[in-house]
Amino acid sequence: MLTTQACGIALFAVGLCSCAREQVELPQPVMKTTWGAAPEVALPPAPVPATPPPEIVLSRDERTAIEHLRRRGAYIAVFNWDAETLVHFPLGALERQWKQEGRRSFECAMVIAYSFSPDAEGPPMTDRDLAYLDRLPRLKRVNLAGTRVTPQAITAFRAAHPNVTVEDKDDE
Repeated sequence: MLTTQACGIALFAVGLCSCAREQVELPQPVMKTTWGAAPEVALPPAPVPATPPPEIVLSRDERTAIEHLRRRGAYIAVFNWDAETLVHFPLGALERQWKQEGRRSFECAMVIAYSFSPDAEGPPMTDRDLAYLDRLPRLKRVNLAGTRVTPQAITAFRAAHPNVTVEDKDDE
């Protein structure tokens, strides 16, 4: 007699066996024939092997700007593709909270070349500090929620940077 746990394991194993027996249909090779000649099989080209992303190098000016924004509470990510940059103050606020609570911050490095966490404490982001965002030539998105940047300065920044997504609310 099987126990409930053994019965569950047995059913799981039977399910695995039935899945393993399923046949997967593969594309049929194209057959080329010439009258009187043996058929020639044309196979699809081999897939291109994956290559590592190019190395992302940040300029001294970019690193200075990132350090300034990080001290003001921003989380900054530089992505592997085209070194696009994200500056996110609500996420920076969460990381600051997690540090105070002794919790680790999240880690996602699949597509991130560089990740900069905010200082535990520091002065708030203000209108004056928007100049540091100008030093990030590949800035694609910035979320200024929770900062002391005025609505007028955000409007002016949006107008001066039409290719940058500028948010002023936390997207909870």
